[in-house]
Amino acid sequence: MLESPYDFIKIKTNLAGEKTGNPQVIHESMEGTLTGTFDTGIAMGGTIIATESLGIGIVPIGGISQSSDEVIELLELPKYTYPIAGLALGYPSDNSKQKPRMPFETFKHNEKYNTEILKPAIDKYDIEMVAYLKEIGREAQEGNWSILTSNIYITVYFPKVYGSIKTQGFKKDK
Repeated sequence: MLESPYDFIKIKTNLAGEKTGNPQVIHESMEGTLTGTFDTGIAMGGTIIATESLGIGIVPIGGISQSSDEVIELLELPKYTYPIAGLALGYPSDNSKQKPRMPFETFKHNEKYNTEILKPAIDKYDIEMVAYLKEIGREAQEGNWSILTSNIYITVYFPKVYGSIKTQGFKKDK
C-alpha cells in the first residue's frame, strides 16, 4: 500500500540509489535539508539576476511554506521533494521605489563574524526604513525593520512545515 499518491514517483538521486543498490538516506538528515535549501537559494539567485537583466520583475515568495501541503498537491510533488520558495516573474507596471537594504557590513565579515557592527548598523537601518515606510504610506503598519522583524520571529509562523516535511519523507533523525 502506498503512503501517498506520489510514492510511485521518485526523485533522480533516489532512482540512482535504487539502480546501484545504494539506498538514499541523505533526506533523513539535517545536512541533506540544508544542502538542498542552499542549492535552491543558488538557483533562485541566478534566476533573479538573469531575469532582472532582461527587464523582467521578480517577487520572491518565502511564504510558500504557509501552504506547503497545498503546493505539494497542486504541483504533484513526489516524495523526497519539498517547496522551499516561490518566484513570481513578470513585467512591472510601474517603477516602484526600491526598498532600502540592510547595510552590506552586516553581511560581509573578514576572518570572523563581527557582532560589534551589528547594533549600530541596525539602528541606522531602522532610521532609513522609517523614512522609506513613511514615504510609501506603510509606517503605521511596520514601524521599522526591528519592529517588523521582532514581531515576525516571536512565533513559528508556519507551524505546519514540520509535519508536512516529514510526510514528504524527510525524517531529520540523522
